[in-house]
Amino acid sequence: MLDQICEKEIEEANELFEASMAMFDIEKKIYDSRQSLSQKPKKSIKGMLKKSALTGIALASLILPAADSRTQETKTDLQNTENVLSVEQQYSLDKEVSQILEDIDLINYKKILSSELRYSASEIKKIYDAGIPVVMLHYCMDNLKLGSEARKYNITPERCREMLEFLYENNYVPISAKEYAEKDLSAVARGKWPVALTFDDSSDGQLTFLFDKDGMPTGIDPKSCVGIINKFAEEHPDFRAKATFFINFEGDPKYGTYSTFRQEGWEWLKLLYLKAKGYDVQDHFYSHKNMGQISYKKAIEENVKFVQEYEKYLPVEDLKIIAWPYGVPAPENVIEEYEKAGFITAFIASGGISKGDPHNNFYKTRINATDVKSVVAKQKKDSVFALFTSEKQKVASIYKAGGKNE
Repeated sequence: MLDQICEKEIEEANELFEASMAMFDIEKKIYDSRQSLSQKPKKSIKGMLKKSALTGIALASLILPAADSRTQETKTDLQNTENVLSVEQQYSLDKEVSQILEDIDLINYKKILSSELRYSASEIKKIYDAGIPVVMLHYCMDNLKLGSEARKYNITPERCREMLEFLYENNYVPISAKEYAEKDLSAVARGKWPVALTFDDSSDGQLTFLFDKDGMPTGIDPKSCVGIINKFAEEHPDFRAKATFFINFEGDPKYGTYSTFRQEGWEWLKLLYLKAKGYDVQDHFYSHKNMGQISYKKAIEENVKFVQEYEKYLPVEDLKIIAWPYGVPAPENVIEEYEKAGFITAFIASGGISKGDPHNNFYKTRINATDVKSVVAKQKKDSVFALFTSEKQKVASIYKAGGKNE
């Protein structure tokens, strides 16, 4: 009798799980996840599936706002179920959820181009030798009262939109820091030039949720950087919703601790959202310590703690790039340990356009927000840039004809 009741509960939990995840075309991964769950004690399965269902619902409401009524019904059922998990338990993510998210590509915004639209290996080398702008940003907020120094590192929503328009008009298309480091320009069509947009410190205004009266997330603030990039990419099909977020999990106590992206309690969903939308999340160390001012042991611990926290939410295999806090690199003996751990590139705070091979280079430079226009003006005089971006009209016509493959 007990087995029958348990089986019924499992069946009901399965139905809830399927309803919440139905919008994702990832049946195989769900099946594999269930197979893994089936090896666990039966009494724990319902709770695990319920947590997975809640996660799926929360993601669905953000990524696909027009999700069908079943999602809302499932959400209501879960919230009204007796003996629901505590808030802390509900938001404690299972590995199964992260595994499922690994295969979500339908909203990844990565345009995989056919071979005739891609740059060749020799052309890619010329692009790297000529230089790829890597833009560094922090806060994105209205009414920022900034001096000339702070304006270098921060941006208002209006200036963020203007920057995207300027880059687009000058034939740039975003790539991630990971794509940059791996020399992966497979999503950069002929006639376009890569640019990497990077955001440090998981600061205010980078990714902000909007909430309903019950405190549940309903969408992305259109004035946050992610909201602005998403909207711009929707309006310009040959532009990508792509950027890299160098995050901390705890702020430097020197400036007061803070949560990742500042809306406490929702860090986990923001990280899953970025993954599901195809954004890049990389290493800015656990608590933003200055690597030039701490011991070898502390420097290793900072990164170990970061990796341990990161893999609670996202596939650790994605983690390959570092941005040095305060722009100060770690000593060589520490960098050697990071290389052994799989990191391949690191960025300092500024220094101009980044040129040459990025692989195994832990001192790559970036440009500030206020430098974008002058850097672009200088780059337009480069013969390689001028030659490669002259194909813009041909590529644009292919995009219009449906030549892109998502």
